[in-house]
Amino acid sequence: MKFLLIALLVVAAFCEPLTEDNYNFLFSKFQEQYNRNYRPEEQALRFSLFKSNLDRIRSHNARTDVSFKTGINQFSDWTRDEYLSILPNMPLQYSDAPVWDNEQAPTAATVDWRQKGAVTPVKDQGQCGSCWSFSTTGTMEGRDFIDTGVLNSYSESMIVDCDGDCYGCNGCWPYLALEWVQNQGGDCAEKDYPYHAVQETCKKSQCKKKGTCKGHTNIKAQSEAALATAVEANGPISIAIDASHWSFQQYKSGVYYEPDCSSTQLDHAVLCVGYGVLNGDNYWIVKNSWNTSWGNEGYIYMAKDRSNNCGVATSAVYPNTCSNL
Repeated sequence: MKFLLIALLVVAAFCEPLTEDNYNFLFSKFQEQYNRNYRPEEQALRFSLFKSNLDRIRSHNARTDVSFKTGINQFSDWTRDEYLSILPNMPLQYSDAPVWDNEQAPTAATVDWRQKGAVTPVKDQGQCGSCWSFSTTGTMEGRDFIDTGVLNSYSESMIVDCDGDCYGCNGCWPYLALEWVQNQGGDCAEKDYPYHAVQETCKKSQCKKKGTCKGHTNIKAQSEAALATAVEANGPISIAIDASHWSFQQYKSGVYYEPDCSSTQLDHAVLCVGYGVLNGDNYWIVKNSWNTSWGNEGYIYMAKDRSNNCGVATSAVYPNTCSNL
C-alpha cells in the first residue's frame, strides 16, 4: 500500500504526460490496494475512469490557486452515478426543537474533540446511503463521552434496519434518527449489532446494552458563528453538506473550499468534531464515514467562515444528554 501511495505522489508532482505503461502499472497497484476484481467486460471502463481521475488529480494538484490537494482513493474507478448513489439528496427540513443561537466568539481559538477522547475511529458506510446513521451515532458518542466520561461506539445498522421513520440506504435527516432512538429507548452497542452496508430485518432484540439520548438542539441555520460556539460547548455536532462535487470525491488534504458548492442542496451527513487554522485558512474538522482510505485518514478540513461553504452550518444538530444503559 505504501508503495502505491508514494508512486502516486511522485507522478502527481510532475507535469509530464504519463505513458500507457505508467497508467497500466498504477492501475494494477490500485486494483491490488482496493481489492478490485473486475468482470472482463468492465475492465476497460474502470481503466478509463481511473486514468481520467488521475489526470484530473495531477492537473488540480499543479494549481497554485487552491488550498487543498486531491488524490487517488476508493472512488477513483467509479462512475458519476455510482458516486452519487451513496449521497441521498433529500429536501431540506428542520425540526421544531430548541435552537442554539449563541454567536459570540468562542473562547478557544482551536477545538479538536478527537484529542479529548470524544470521537470513535473512522467507520465505513460502504455502498449504502446510510451516512445519516453515522452522523447520528457520532454525535451521540461524543455527547455520551462528555456526559459519562466513557467513549462507546453505537450501532449504525440498528438505526438503518429498524428506524421506520427513515429510508435505510436511501437517506434520512439525523434529527429524525435522534428522535427515533430516544423513542425506542436507545441504540445498540456496535459490538452487539455490527454494521452491514445494506438494510436488513430489524434485530434490535439481540442488544445487550443500549445508549440513550434525551432531546436534541438545532443550531441556528446558516450561522457558522453559532456552530463554532456549539462545537466548543457541546462536543461533536451532526452536520449536513453538499458533497456532490468531484473535488470532494477525490479530496486528500488541505482546507477544502469549493466555489460551486450549494449551501441548501445537501446530500451527505457527517460529523463536525472541531475547528482550527491552517496556513491562515480557517477550517472545520469533519469526520466522514468512508473509511481511512479517503481524505486525510478519513477526515476533511472544510473551509470555515467562508459564507457557509457547502452548507456546513445549514442543518446542524446535537443531542442534549446521553448515557449508556
